[in-house]
Formats: sequence, C-alpha cells, structure tokens
Amino acid sequence: MGRIVIVLLSCFMLISCVTERTFIDSKKKVRSLEFNKDDAAKTRLILGLSYLENGKFEQAKFNLEKAYQFSPDRADINYSLGYYYQLVGEMLIAEEYYKEAVDLEPNNPDTLNNYGTFLCNTGDVDKAEKFFKRAIDISKYTRAAESYENMAICALTNDQLVKAEKYYETSYKHNPSRANNVLSLAGLKYASGILFPPSIFWSLYAINRSEFAGFITRIYIGNAPWTNFSGE
Repeated sequence: MGRIVIVLLSCFMLISCVTERTFIDSKKKVRSLEFNKDDAAKTRLILGLSYLENGKFEQAKFNLEKAYQFSPDRADINYSLGYYYQLVGEMLIAEEYYKEAVDLEPNNPDTLNNYGTFLCNTGDVDKAEKFFKRAIDISKYTRAAESYENMAICALTNDQLVKAEKYYETSYKHNPSRANNVLSLAGLKYASGILFPPSIFWSLYAINRSEFAGFITRIYIGNAPWTNFSGE
C-alpha cells in the first residue's frame, strides 16, 4: 500500500507542476510539452525492430511492448510483436498478435502477407495460401511476386513440388528480375527430371543474372525443346 501511495503522490506532483502546454526555448521559440503517443509508438517500434534484427531480444521486447502500450491499434506494431514471439517460439501468443493485426487492417496486403508467412511456418499451408492470395488480390499491392514466391517456398517446404513449381513460375512472370526465384525454379525442374547441366545454371547465374533469367524462360517457361538434354 505504501508504494502505491508514493507512486500516486509522485504522479500528482508531476501533473500539478506541468500546467503549461508550451514553453520558450533558449532561442525564444515556442515548443510543445504535449506527449504524442503515436510518435512515441513509431519510435519504439523502430527501436524494437532494430534490436530484433541484431539479436537483442530483451531490448526488442521492451521497446515493442512500449510501442503497443502507446498505440495498441496499429497493425504494424501487432504483427511486429507477433514476429518477436514467433522468433522466441511462443507460437500461440504470436498468432494472437498476427490475427489482431489482420482484424485491424483486413485490407492491408503487408499484414495479410505476414500472417500468411507465419501460417506457412506453422505448417498450415492451405490457410497460408488464402492469406497470400488475399494480399495479391488487393489492387494497390505491388509485391505480388514476393507473395507468389512465399507461396512457392511454403509449398516446397511441405513437399508440394508441383504447386511450388507453379507458384515460382507465376512469381517470375510478375517480376522477371528475381534471379534467386528463377534459380529455385530451375532446381525444381531439374529435380523433376527436366535435365540440363547444373554447371551451366550456376555459370550463367554468376555472370549475368538477367541473361540467366532469359535463358531459363526460354527453356522451362517458354517450353523450348531442350528438356531431354543429358549434358554428357
């Protein structure tokens, strides 16, 4: 009880002192004392993600949760917290944050794509596809190639090779410059018995990615008559 009283008194004293909303700085400019929760949330979100990227999970959690306290209705804060809990293996908590992000912004393609990626990582391929496709169907979404590639990776991870091949091809059609994507497609084709020397793939890929992409297009997507070449 004593500690609560002290905290409350401290808060009262602080509030009673800050009666003005502006002040004059040393350069005689008017500055605001008002606290902007949205700006604070953005700052904490950026800090949290930066810490997360550098593997500093405790600091990441602290800042992401602060961001959430300041602005719990931001979808980006919710799915960032979802990502944090996903990384630390708390999948049930992670999914709650991802779902909340989708509820907050059901027509945000990034939010849908992020939840789809999470579902794929949990092995729920069919449900993941639904969210990827919802993202792609939004007209303003400019990263359809990435979502199709995510669907391909998801299918490949779950041994659905035919589906993975189809999604890699579609991803390529949306963005032919994604050479890593095309390389994965070439590997799938080769594994399924459409033979071409792997050394040629790697040589072209290393020298000129655009040339490599065109080469694969002519052979595999363009149905050129090379498919029985043994490379001997």
